[in-house]
Amino acid sequence: MCSKALKGSLDTVPSPPSSENGEDAPLARIHSCCFTGETLGSLRCDCREQLVEAMKMMGKEGRGVILYLIQEGRGIGLQEKMKAYNLIDQGYDTMEANIELGHPSDARSYRIASAILRDLQIPSVRLLTNNPHKVQSIVSDGVVVSERVPMIPANWMAKGDSAELQDRDGYLVTKVKKMGHILEIPDTILAGTLEVPSLKRRSTGLMSPASPSSAKRTRQ
Repeated sequence: MCSKALKGSLDTVPSPPSSENGEDAPLARIHSCCFTGETLGSLRCDCREQLVEAMKMMGKEGRGVILYLIQEGRGIGLQEKMKAYNLIDQGYDTMEANIELGHPSDARSYRIASAILRDLQIPSVRLLTNNPHKVQSIVSDGVVVSERVPMIPANWMAKGDSAELQDRDGYLVTKVKKMGHILEIPDTILAGTLEVPSLKRRSTGLMSPASPSSAKRTRQ
């Protein structure tokens, strides 16, 4: 299904079903909602950038599928996500914060996405993602992923030493190094994230020792 919102309308039109062997498969983006990034413009993540880039790519091809799933904060919900943000401010990374609050590092499920693709009679897609778990999940449900199309952050595509560090880069580096996302980290970004203030606070012991237990009490 290709959204005409790319051209200013909220209507949708069906895409031709792709063949099961992957020929003529449409681009697809299985996107988890992000109120903080997409509505409030938070710079802590690249969710808005990924959604906009996916729409641009589909607009160029004239079709595509965006499945917008209500799975805020990698499935923990907006309220718990705000608690995780507090822990991140105190030195935890995005994965550690979710775990500290008693959640999996990633609590999302993609079964509904696979079911929607079946309902749309789209057996094969070119999936826009850096997340191998997302690929494995829909493949296990019988969807053919003929190609994984990477979503590279705009500032990571700069050549040489010109990549400019942004607030979200520590978050993205954590997803690559700890959560298995497939992206090549530019040397300047990798070096720069070692100087992120929140990480330095934790490594130097300046994080409040009461913070983790406070988070747990809040959850209880």
